[in-house]
Amino acid sequence: MVERRISSDEEISDLVTGLRTLDWTWDPDEVDQVVERFGWKVESRRRRSVRLDAGFGMATGFIDFSRDGKVEQISVAVCESASAESPEGRAYVQDAFAKIVAAATRALGEPTERVPGESAEVRWRGDEATVGVKRLSVQVNVFLATNEYVDEFDRVVEPGS
Repeated sequence: MVERRISSDEEISDLVTGLRTLDWTWDPDEVDQVVERFGWKVESRRRRSVRLDAGFGMATGFIDFSRDGKVEQISVAVCESASAESPEGRAYVQDAFAKIVAAATRALGEPTERVPGESAEVRWRGDEATVGVKRLSVQVNVFLATNEYVDEFDRVVEPGS
């Protein structure tokens, strides 16, 4: 089996607590300060997003903007990607998800919500924003999103909506 890197428990703790305590206005003008704080690299900028290298290679992070120009989500990979087509790749992503959720739970306490499914999420909702861990088909991401964005996302993807 190929050895793939997963962020350490300390790195996960630093990331999720850093995101949780981020004191900013969600303004795109502050993106460079946030990127610098976490040691990410900007790869490209578009009108509604910034693509990042979050430490796991090209396009391993994104900052998305709403139509009104505010930041609504930051999402970064916390492990290397794997093939969703192989049993080994799927097992790696599931193991990484479990490890990362455990480290985030130690740092933030019990989650406020668990969203089961193919793209499972575990969330810690605050007054204005939510920190979460999301299992994608090929990797695991940690995100920070406005509660408004999370609520709209849930409304849109809810079965029957």
